[in-house]
Amino acid sequence: MGANGTQTALHIDKNYLPFWLAQYHGRKQVRILLANDTAMNDYFDEAALNFELDVFNPKEPEWAQATVYETVLEPGQVLYIPYGAPHGARNLEDSIAISGNYLDKNTLPLHHNFCETNVDAKDTPKCDASSLRLYDAHPGRPPVSHLHYTTFRGYETIKKWCLYVLPAMKASAEQSEVGSKRHTKVTRWVTELTKYCKSSVPEWRL
Repeated sequence: MGANGTQTALHIDKNYLPFWLAQYHGRKQVRILLANDTAMNDYFDEAALNFELDVFNPKEPEWAQATVYETVLEPGQVLYIPYGAPHGARNLEDSIAISGNYLDKNTLPLHHNFCETNVDAKDTPKCDASSLRLYDAHPGRPPVSHLHYTTFRGYETIKKWCLYVLPAMKASAEQSEVGSKRHTKVTRWVTELTKYCKSSVPEWRL
């Protein structure tokens, strides 16, 4: 969840993993470079996996040499970010979105190569030998179409998910100090989640 106008840095996800991004509420602008685009490499902080530039207001002359893919995600849309692709996002409205990294049979060889060639990665949970053996042996998920996020998370209905997550958010807001950044942020989340639950569950009363 993010407020209107907030944004991420141009970055690569941990372990260079690909991921999906599903927009549930509000609009989000996304810019993506391909993994083999080297135009901005001079600004890359390998330790932090961030690029030291403003992806939505770039001043660097090398930006003109980069191939930038851009889209605006609307509610109900899902975006795939490829393996190792630098990307950044900006909320054009108060936003609720869900994202998740994953490995599949296509990207697993790339992950093996990452683990083998990055010394600092070898002892991390996703790169240790036992984890890699489990990844290799995993049969993969059976094909599933139109799987709602709440179902993916183990809830039979949107209502049951709302009944779980919204009280937890309200409790978090009550436990944080009024006027603090945490309280302001969580209170905004509660407002947007309430709107989402009311619009998605006709009999919503909580």
